[in-house]
Amino acid sequence: MLILAYIVLPAFEFTYAYIIMPLFLLIFFFINLYTRKLPSISFTTSKIICCIYYYSLFIIFILMDVVSFPNQTALWAPLLMMAFPIVYIDRLYKLCIHETVFLFIYAFFAYIFEPTKIFQRDLFNIIAAYVFSTFCSRMLLDVRSNEALTKLKLKHISTYDSLTHVLNKGAFLNLVNNFLSTNSNKPRALCIIDLDDFKHVNDNLGHNIGDKVLETVGNLLISHSDKDDFIGRFGGDEFMMLITHPQDIDLLRLICRNIQMFVTDYSIDNLYAFSLSIGAVLDYNSSSLDELINIADDALYKSKLLGKNCCTAWEIDSTSDYSKPVILHASSDSFNNYSDNLAFDFSGHLYVRNNCPDIYIEYLSQFRDNISVLLLDFDCTNPDSTFFLRYIKSREKFKLIPFIIIVNDESSYAMANAFGFSNIISNNSGYTTLSASLSKYIKKSSL
Repeated sequence: MLILAYIVLPAFEFTYAYIIMPLFLLIFFFINLYTRKLPSISFTTSKIICCIYYYSLFIIFILMDVVSFPNQTALWAPLLMMAFPIVYIDRLYKLCIHETVFLFIYAFFAYIFEPTKIFQRDLFNIIAAYVFSTFCSRMLLDVRSNEALTKLKLKHISTYDSLTHVLNKGAFLNLVNNFLSTNSNKPRALCIIDLDDFKHVNDNLGHNIGDKVLETVGNLLISHSDKDDFIGRFGGDEFMMLITHPQDIDLLRLICRNIQMFVTDYSIDNLYAFSLSIGAVLDYNSSSLDELINIADDALYKSKLLGKNCCTAWEIDSTSDYSKPVILHASSDSFNNYSDNLAFDFSGHLYVRNNCPDIYIEYLSQFRDNISVLLLDFDCTNPDSTFFLRYIKSREKFKLIPFIIIVNDESSYAMANAFGFSNIISNNSGYTTLSASLSKYIKKSSL
């Protein structure tokens, strides 16, 4: 502007005020560079810096208008007064206070340096600019506040489920993935929560009642969870919750039972009670969200098979070598124990043996992508063995895994055959038969 004035205006002359302006802007340029390098700056500090900047700028404009050319009508100060609401955003009363101070500072300098007629004209101009800027401030703040409220509403609509008030599926997956990527070394727990017999509620009580139940469950999850946890609605009657600070597996089970208890206490007209089935997984191993969802879903399915209002919570094994193919053996103390032979002859595999059915299903879920062969010591009189066959047969994701069933008697053979399993060998057949059958399936799975 100074260069343009020098070219366009023949009578233009430089004064000390015009020299101060670029020096002042240069100083604040370096101040801005310094503040950009800081990791953070408080809101109060930024307001103080801005106020210093605008007050200094206004005083320099007064020097340019009033002190340098006292016999000419002011130009720069009224323009800054009108432009101030555009560049400085604050509450209306604070803007008016700043501009009132500007007005009095200008009137003081104009009264001292300007002739009376020029002073009266400039005072009128600055007051007119003050009134104009006040109206501009009011309109601009209205526009900005409405725009901000609209953005907040749109963000809320795109983030939260309108019925249950928890995160919608997309927002939940996005936020949880971001959390897991930035907190990869911290423990986390994922719970999948499913309402039991919810279709019965909609069909017999109506969708309005069903919506009321879903809203109640969403509010209960929000009110009985930590503020850092993530809660989302994943499907019609299915919720997910990522617990960001789990202590151990026992505490996770306690949290799940408390959630079930709160929902069980809720009923409609004291006639219709509700319950939840929960599948949960605790992870210390930096597993991905997809892996956590798959394992928690397997745990939920086990809860569903066990009946209503059940909870299954598993802890991911962080000690096993996941790089090797796995031979998973659900063993029984009443069957021949060939563990040492299997571990030695199939050393290229990770041989995992356990006689606890719940842990066996848990391992089945965790190792499913690496499993070469499943072994089961099956006794038809043992409910746990029968439950495991039901679980395997009803889960599509496990049907393609090679399965060898070892039986002790004809009844167990008949039941295993009735479930549709063909590779059944007798416990009395010896290690050679078992080893040959294992080798055959391992060869097939490697192909």
